[in-house]
Amino acid sequence: MSKRRIIVDEMGKYWEARVQIFRREAGSIPKDGIVFLGDSITEGFRVKEYFPDLNVINRGISGDKIGGWQYYGILDRLDTSVFNLKPKALFILIGINDIVFWNTPEPEMGKGYHAVFAELKRGAHGVEIYIQSLLPTSGEEFGRFNVKINIWNKKIQSMVLEYGFVYLDIATVFMDEMGDMKKEMTTDGLHLNEKGYDLWAESIKWYVFPDRS
Repeated sequence: MSKRRIIVDEMGKYWEARVQIFRREAGSIPKDGIVFLGDSITEGFRVKEYFPDLNVINRGISGDKIGGWQYYGILDRLDTSVFNLKPKALFILIGINDIVFWNTPEPEMGKGYHAVFAELKRGAHGVEIYIQSLLPTSGEEFGRFNVKINIWNKKIQSMVLEYGFVYLDIATVFMDEMGDMKKEMTTDGLHLNEKGYDLWAESIKWYVFPDRS
């Protein structure tokens, strides 16, 4: 974890506190689990309730980003959130905060994704890696970001194929006829409500369960 990219603010302190918890928990978590890695959308995903019979591990942190530029992100915690757990599968959803709140420059976002994927390629041997598309947004505050989100989903898909991972287009099932997030799936146009999480779990269940057919 690179300390030079951690911003010392309340969100940064929360990020560091969560990472410390993950570090302490790592030794007591059984191997060969299924890790969900991401930001607040993932943190709010009650994976143990949706997949109660599986060893599922939530490694979402509210406000998290890709990392690799001026501030912290999942790139800086792959050791505590992935490698130390030795999972059999990994589901990643990351990047919306870079677009909506941090305005991370496109070249830096691209470098960040490549850095994350390269690290996973190097250190996550034998892990089934699923990279999920960014979800659409809606409403006056967030709906204007959908054009950029759609562009990045195409870029992410291309990168995922380059690294040999699996790309999951979960965005489409959340879209209304205008390409925005369905209003009944979100609390604020960005985050998911219970119906949204139900749909997410339903959309990926065939990849989560080991006996899928």
